[in-house]
Amino acid sequence: MLRRARSFLSRFNPLEFLFSAILFGSLALATAALLIPSPVLAFTAAVAWFVSEYMLRKVGSFSVSLFRKAAFGFGARLLAVLLLVLGTVDSRVTGGEWTFYVVIALAIFALHSFTTLALTSVNAVIRDRVLTQNIGLAPREALPSYTVLVRKSEVLRSGPVVVVFSLSALLLPGDWGMSVASMAFMYQLLLLFLAVWSTNAAVMGKRAPLDVDALNRAVEQYAPTVVFYFSGDAASTYQVNVWLTSLERLQESGVRTLIVLRERVVFDRMSTTSLPVICVPSAEDLLALQFSTVRVSLYAANVGKNIHFLRLPHIKSVFVGHGDSDKNASFNPYSKVYSQIWVAGHAGAERYERADIGIDPGSIREVGRPQVQDLLEHAARPSREVTTILYAPTWEGWNELQNYCSVETIGLDLVRAVLSSERPMRLIYRPHPYIGRRSDTAKAAHKEILRLIDESNRLGAQGTSIPDWVRGEPAHSALEDLRTIMQADVDYLEALPTQAHVVSQGNNSLSLWGAMKACDAMVSDISSVITDFLATDKLLGVANPRAQDVADFRREFPSSQGGIVLGSNPADIADFLNVATGELEDPTRQDRRQSQLHLLGSLEYSSFTDAVQRLTDTANLRASRQGH
Repeated sequence: MLRRARSFLSRFNPLEFLFSAILFGSLALATAALLIPSPVLAFTAAVAWFVSEYMLRKVGSFSVSLFRKAAFGFGARLLAVLLLVLGTVDSRVTGGEWTFYVVIALAIFALHSFTTLALTSVNAVIRDRVLTQNIGLAPREALPSYTVLVRKSEVLRSGPVVVVFSLSALLLPGDWGMSVASMAFMYQLLLLFLAVWSTNAAVMGKRAPLDVDALNRAVEQYAPTVVFYFSGDAASTYQVNVWLTSLERLQESGVRTLIVLRERVVFDRMSTTSLPVICVPSAEDLLALQFSTVRVSLYAANVGKNIHFLRLPHIKSVFVGHGDSDKNASFNPYSKVYSQIWVAGHAGAERYERADIGIDPGSIREVGRPQVQDLLEHAARPSREVTTILYAPTWEGWNELQNYCSVETIGLDLVRAVLSSERPMRLIYRPHPYIGRRSDTAKAAHKEILRLIDESNRLGAQGTSIPDWVRGEPAHSALEDLRTIMQADVDYLEALPTQAHVVSQGNNSLSLWGAMKACDAMVSDISSVITDFLATDKLLGVANPRAQDVADFRREFPSSQGGIVLGSNPADIADFLNVATGELEDPTRQDRRQSQLHLLGSLEYSSFTDAVQRLTDTANLRASRQGH
């Protein structure tokens, strides 16, 4: 029970917890104002309530969702505060004065109801059914500036908030409370006017929804051969981003490529690309598009919405995934729905064979890992002054079966060993963005690592001032953006003090490729990170967080063959660091090169483009038979 309570509370970030407490505190304060009664206390409670409501939408969504599920949504909270304030009014006024207060409240609420209805209508009309980028459609007429205002949820709630303020302000000495009520009334009239005006403009065709037929014509005119199809939540956008440079290289080789997304949030968060992109949230709209020139569709994730594109019979479907690893997600039975499954090297084919999940071996193709082209072409070299260790753990997975995370076991010991080393040594900590999402212990270990690094940087013998990682000018394509990022990595590392340790987390920080190129050795968990790192031919440590027998561990996770397996024994970490500094011979050099070939296959990007061309030719034959 205690563990469940801790897990529940961990879903609140500290500020969200604070403002949730203020929210309930304001209700308690309003109750006290009614009992005393005290107009000043009622007004103070109203102010505290408004601040907490506003800030909760800024700092977190979990509590807002939780309140709604508990039938204590915004309307219920507003009603609670309003009744308490009206109760305070009732205790101070009588007769006609009471009628005056009620009339003011009802008038503003009536206006607010009409305004909310109008705003809901205009949002439904002006909301784009599809979103596009870099495709041949006439520019859309820009939304009037006021529609940005009226679509904000804070505006929808501001009317009743002002009602509470007005009623409580009217109880205070002086005449200024009447002015507040008048301003609230005028504010609601203005919002109603803008909402009706916006609705009229949209309905009259000044902001008509994008014509799906026009989009269909634009797609047909562009005539893509390959579609990269993706559906997922905001946090999974990285699964699109990891493919952008490879897809742009495919475009440069003469293969017309189109990205099709299903969620607006992914469209908004996707990195820069020069490729045409369409976002079609509605299945009905997607089914209306023909895609008659498309011959190959690539899928990075196994999700239910894939079926909306898999239905097209003239298109050959390929699962390419978003990383190559021994995780069980790399041999999902869902993959049976695709025409082919593309893996990097022979190790990928062996995973499906070992899993025995009914995948036809003939559907598997080894095409190399096109993303390593980015790693091989760019980024900084290791420092000559200090041995640099990259620690790049994965997250704890959706369940224990998928938990390969080492932060709470090997990770903490490794970090302490590097930070306390008497030899010149630098740590680069590059955690998975999901780390701590499911496990409280993983989250606590992650925070402890951040604390240790910060303390080491602050309390170093000379003191350490960490420079900012500064991105260059905005780019117009993923390949341009890659060059910009890599140059920012080089500039950052050159400006970094010798004794400084680095946390690489989020968008504005040292990139993963930059960290791999800058380090002398890496420690990571079972994930695609170790597969990609093999392309650098550097020392690799693979964490064995469950302390399995090393022979059993290597059999279960063949990708570990190219690295030193690190268990919970501190001697393992010490020996690894001695190899990294050159004090011990590297026992894995030969195995690492064999593992590189086994896992990555060809390091030539042409392996991927050749696979696309071969499958396109096959699809053309079938499409011609089907009349496409």
